[in-house]
Amino acid sequence: MSVIRRRDFLDKVRATYWFVPLLMSVGAALLAAALIVLDLAVPNSRLAESWLILHVPPASVPTLLTGLAGTALGVVGVVFSITLVPLSIASSQYGPIILRSFLRDRSTQVVLGTYSAEITYTLVLVLLLPPDLTDNNVPQIAVTVAFLLSLISLAMLVYFFHHVAVSLQASTVVEGVSEELMATVRTEYPEHGTQEPPAAASEALLAKLTPAGQTVTATGVGYVRDVDIEQVVKTAAEHDLVVWLQHHAGDFHEIRVVLDQLEVAGIIFRQVHFNVFYRSHAFSYPFLSGNLK
Repeated sequence: MSVIRRRDFLDKVRATYWFVPLLMSVGAALLAAALIVLDLAVPNSRLAESWLILHVPPASVPTLLTGLAGTALGVVGVVFSITLVPLSIASSQYGPIILRSFLRDRSTQVVLGTYSAEITYTLVLVLLLPPDLTDNNVPQIAVTVAFLLSLISLAMLVYFFHHVAVSLQASTVVEGVSEELMATVRTEYPEHGTQEPPAAASEALLAKLTPAGQTVTATGVGYVRDVDIEQVVKTAAEHDLVVWLQHHAGDFHEIRVVLDQLEVAGIIFRQVHFNVFYRSHAFSYPFLSGNLK
């Protein structure tokens, strides 16, 4: 996978509500299985006098676990449905950027993942319960952890209300957009020194490049999401090319719009690929064999 595709994939994954909850749910399922094994290895008689362990009658264990799972499922559904109302109002005032920021917000993803983990943990625990529950084989450690997860979910719910109220404020929105912009600038344009090329040399190069270069046009419609600058520089160095990139990430292109021009310093080359990644597709533009002067 190329750098540009990997970077775009990670950006898309970060702006989803399924990746973090999926990881936390898988971890919760593994935790439930591990605690069942631990409960089988530790006799309940050793836990009888411990005040840290929740002692639940065998007949009440399935009801307690299914009740915790049902409560968590109902709470997370209602809360996130209600949250869409102020979010839609805020997006109409601040623009679509608030939706993207809310999707990329790690705190919101962790809150959703906490409830997903609690639901997964309790359901897996119900499935792994011994068919004949008695006072000797009740998984007391696992049931205690399920109760603790419900308390953690309640605390995360209170935090979520506060976080949403703060994140929808104008100052917070502007701060988040500014931080993301500066992070993108530092990533895309790292400091390589302050030496600038002479203006006369740049103007002379562009004057030569415009009539002599080969034009590469777009074959699709959409926004340019990213450009693999490192690969472009590497390709230009290998084939002695000068690439003039006329459009950058964020520009909207229609079919036949000029993407860039290049000039070959009197050499013959076989094939060069220049990758431009669109919002929905990645296009590879080949420069065919030829002697361009």
